Amino acid sequence: NNDLRMAEQGLTELRAAQAGYLAVGQNADEWMNRATAVEVQLESAIANLSSNSNEPDARAHYQAAAALVTEIETNDKKARGFVSTEQALVASDVLFQEGAEAVRKLALELSAARDIEMARFERAAVRLGWMNLGANGAAFAIGLLLVFLAGRSRAASTTAEADSTGLNLHPSSGGENPTQNPNQNQNQNPNPNPGTP
Repeated sequence: NNDLRMAEQGLTELRAAQAGYLAVGQNADEWMNRATAVEVQLESAIANLSSNSNEPDARAHYQAAAALVTEIETNDKKARGFVSTEQALVASDVLFQEGAEAVRKLALELSAARDIEMARFERAAVRLGWMNLGANGAAFAIGLLLVFLAGRSRAASTTAEADSTGLNLHPSSGGENPTQNPNQNQNQNPNPNPGTP
């Protein structure tokens, strides 16, 4: 998730910007502007995550994270006030001692929300896998059925052709005997009276 990655990255960048405006020899105003931009980025990313999440448990973590961002911003403003009065050490204590717990909790809330979102994604992937498996199984069964039906159709056609050929092998009852000699009747004596020439 881009917003979740942006929030986690923004938290790291915020700590770097705060260290930058506390460091000696750095342009404090430039680092403060950078810290402000990152805080806005954090707020926006967490708000998007909360509104777009379908997991109630994840939304609870995002809401807790939003409250922690507000606390971190309050500490940041307090530290900047000390920087403006050249009390960098006090500002450092505000950010990295008093404010450390809020930063740690924010990181934990984002991590917990990520785990919940990933678990939901994995469950959806498993369901999709089973759906695809079922569809493939149905297609395979239909293919087997079509092959079976085609085989039966070919077998029936072959049997019908064999029956038709068998009927043509028997001679007609009214035909002549092929072994009869056509000259047989001519060799017989046509005169029934043997004494008459």
